[in-house]
Amino acid sequence: MDSRTLILAAPRPQTQPQTRSTTSLGVRMRQLRVSAGLTQSELAGDRCSKE
Repeated sequence: MDSRTLILAAPRPQTQPQTRSTTSLGVRMRQLRVSAGLTQSELAGDRCSKE
């Protein structure tokens, strides 16, 4: 009968969990829109109306 050997994986090094930015999606969108020189109306185009 063949013998088998159990090989354990090497332990993973301890790393800090990645932290997410506290900046909300809306804030990031506004930053990108303003940096592109667009107003909300220009960004929306004819997809949205103010009515």
